Amino acid sequence: MKQVFKLSLKVFLLTISLGIASCDDETKESLAVLTTVEAYNITADSAETGGNIANVGNPEYTERGVCFATTPHPTVDAGKFVVVKGNGAGEFSATLSNLTQKTTYYVRAYAINAVGVAYGNEIEMTTEENKDFAVLTTVAATETTATSAQTGVNITAIGNPPYTEAGICFSTSPNPTTDSGKITVVSNGAVGAFPVTLSELSQATTYYVRAYAVNAAGIAYGNEISFKTLGLPVLTTSPATYVALFSAVTGGEIVEEGNPAYTERGVCYATSPNPTTDSNKIAIEGNGNGVFSATLTGLNFATTYYVKAYAINPIGTVYGNEISFTTVAEVALETFEDANFRTYLNTFDKDENGSLSEAEILAVTRIVCTSRSIASLNGIEFFKNVTYLSCRDNQITSLDLSQCAKLDTLYCYNNQIVSLNASGLPLKLVSCYNNPITELNVSGCTNLVTLSFNTANFPNNVIESLNIAGTKLTSLSYNGGKLKSLDTSGCTALATLNCYTNQLTSLDITGCTALTSLNCYGNQLTSLNVAGYTALTTLSCYSNQLTSLDVTGCTVLNNIQCLRNKLQKLEGLSSALIQINCSENELTSLDVSQCSLIRLDCSKNPDLATLKIKTGTTFVAGIDYSGTKINSNGDITWVD
Repeated sequence: MKQVFKLSLKVFLLTISLGIASCDDETKESLAVLTTVEAYNITADSAETGGNIANVGNPEYTERGVCFATTPHPTVDAGKFVVVKGNGAGEFSATLSNLTQKTTYYVRAYAINAVGVAYGNEIEMTTEENKDFAVLTTVAATETTATSAQTGVNITAIGNPPYTEAGICFSTSPNPTTDSGKITVVSNGAVGAFPVTLSELSQATTYYVRAYAVNAAGIAYGNEISFKTLGLPVLTTSPATYVALFSAVTGGEIVEEGNPAYTERGVCYATSPNPTTDSNKIAIEGNGNGVFSATLTGLNFATTYYVKAYAINPIGTVYGNEISFTTVAEVALETFEDANFRTYLNTFDKDENGSLSEAEILAVTRIVCTSRSIASLNGIEFFKNVTYLSCRDNQITSLDLSQCAKLDTLYCYNNQIVSLNASGLPLKLVSCYNNPITELNVSGCTNLVTLSFNTANFPNNVIESLNIAGTKLTSLSYNGGKLKSLDTSGCTALATLNCYTNQLTSLDITGCTALTSLNCYGNQLTSLNVAGYTALTTLSCYSNQLTSLDVTGCTVLNNIQCLRNKLQKLEGLSSALIQINCSENELTSLDVSQCSLIRLDCSKNPDLATLKIKTGTTFVAGIDYSGTKINSNGDITWVD
């Protein structure tokens, strides 16, 4: 019995001993176990690496990362290190930055716990060499001809490594690359300017050019320049019209003005084919593309003439197609299509032969054909000496008087006129009211003082185009209509212009230097040029589509109403301004520090964040910047 007891006691003691040993193993402290990840994505100043923790240690690590140095065996105490957030076993990554180019670094992953610092295996890596693009500019084009030009590349820094190829690339489209066409001129990696000649170019064509240089870093491009090769104008000859006994009208159309632009245009003519400028010619003033006309006078009756339009620029003289016509001996009354007009013209047929001779036509200075149910005045262009025309109270639908070069008085009211062309005439008075006019052209009527028209009886057929360029009008008002085009350019006496609530998409007031009041609100204008109008005092252009407004030089302008547009810029404001309403726009900043304002409304500009105001401005009539980003405590700048 005692032996059994002793055996049981030994077994019990052995079990307790083994349990205690097992607990010791579980609570034993140890370092983490890890390896270092090989470096990758190595550049001149950075690299990617990391570690892989196989055992987190006991207790588990509290910090992990990588340490590195330019000498072997880097540690967290002697070298640089990068801490990587995280815990547990597994791989982690780290970015080494601010490294030195072409330098060998030694790297080890690490993990720290209460026992100490555990390091992974050491790896070695070497950073890349810095690669820099070459620095260069494109040389401006010179010595441009119709087929060639001189340009070049100017290299101020050769790059690293030095470039192996440099030159220029060019195209007829912007942003040319070496794929669009290039000329290589240098490959030695030198600094300096290297000229390039472009040849076999197309005439009158715009080219875009950029210098380039290639090295291991890639392709560097210089600034883009452009130039247009020289070229002759392109034009056509217009058919002859208004052919009379001793005169005819012809002309041409400039399709391309050439480069440089032509300095002279006109028509040349002769009684034999292929006329040149050495034959008879008439030069017509003007420039740019478009149609021009010329009246040939002093011709022989019943004679065939050959005509070509021409244009001259420094490259040479170019001609349009050739046309021909034959002058007439007399103008038969049947030439005039309207029977009632023919009946009236019979009074001028002195020899009663059914035709009007040149002498009979030139003797007519007044035409008074009122209340005759005339529907057409076609043929009136033959009467070159007529100065007075009254054709009121008829049924005329269209009236072209542009060839009646001496006409100074016109009464054509109470008709059905839709289109009236009186351009270029010495007219002083035009009375054309009570017509359904949609197009009125009195441009170039430099003597025009009185213009009387309305469409009150034709509300559904109102004027859409109005050209009064070059007239002497002092005031014009046409409001609440359907105007889509208005040209007042060159109206030097025009002081007041009211054209509001129409459908204008453009407004040309070039040369209206006397303009004091402009009211063009309620249209569809996207641009308005009023800069430099020194007499302008009031500008009302609200409810349009303007994105910018520049009133620079409007030194007496005191009132601007430009609300409800799409303005992003309002510039050139002067000290004379006392009222500005620019609400409901897209302004981001507004500087009124030069103005002596009593009223400012810049509300409902949702992106407006900056406002500059002259110190001492009291705004006696109020200021409103609600609906903006402006905070009066900090966003308003007071300027002395």
